[in-house]
Amino acid sequence: DDLGFVWDTYVEKWEERFQELLDYEGDSGHCNVPQEYKPNKSLGFWVRGQRNAFKDKKLDDERIRRLEEIGFVWDQPLAEWEEMFSELVKYKEKVGHCVVPRRWKGNTGGNRGLGGWVTTQRRNYQSHKNSS
Repeated sequence: DDLGFVWDTYVEKWEERFQELLDYEGDSGHCNVPQEYKPNKSLGFWVRGQRNAFKDKKLDDERIRRLEEIGFVWDQPLAEWEEMFSELVKYKEKVGHCVVPRRWKGNTGGNRGLGGWVTTQRRNYQSHKNSS
């Protein structure tokens, strides 16, 4: 112990990655590390692993708590959908309707891919409607 011997390398590695995530969050303002994050590919894979462990109920409560304290998002696709929906609400408040041009590059204060997202929502709705 006096030498700093690591008894559990798994715990040590988790703590290292968590610190890397804290650093990433401090720089970017969020914890959504892309899986192919070039400066630190292992961090992106680790983040995906935490989401999978959570989904499979294999992540202990203390780690869940620590990740949630820094704003970790468990269901990234849902969070992205909610963010885009919020952008649509802002767009409607600004222009009075939800008919966003596909290539719209305006700014509601957030994501500039709103036109493509709205088109995808319409396409998904039509696909679902036609399959019912």
